Amino acid sequence: MSLSGTFVHASSNNLDAWLKAAGASDAVISKAMAAKPTLVITDTGSGLTINSKSADKEFTNTITYGQESPMEIAGIEYTMNVSKTASGYAGTISGKGKTGSTTCELSGSTLTRSYTLGDVAASHTYTKQ
Repeated sequence: MSLSGTFVHASSNNLDAWLKAAGASDAVISKAMAAKPTLVITDTGSGLTINSKSADKEFTNTITYGQESPMEIAGIEYTMNVSKTASGYAGTISGKGKTGSTTCELSGSTLTRSYTLGDVAASHTYTKQ
């Protein structure tokens, strides 16, 4: 299954706690909680290019399956190492001396991106356009 497409933010779960665990400032957390990004995902065959657009910011992250891939969420830099799965990807996430897991799953028109750092979990849900 290809993850390619445009996805509009529907909801976030526990993002503020995850960002705090990742070391984000209160100001960054506040901006991130207010953001309602649209993702444009392109399947490159060997990974994904994810362009995230919100009202005042746009950035692009590139994932290469099976390799450490530098990423950014809300100004926090980290790396992901993921493998393709039947419905998306799964793997590890690390940054600022912390490690965790990440998944991305497409089910019908719903895309769910989940992250953990230590014992703190968060997720974003998007709807495919």
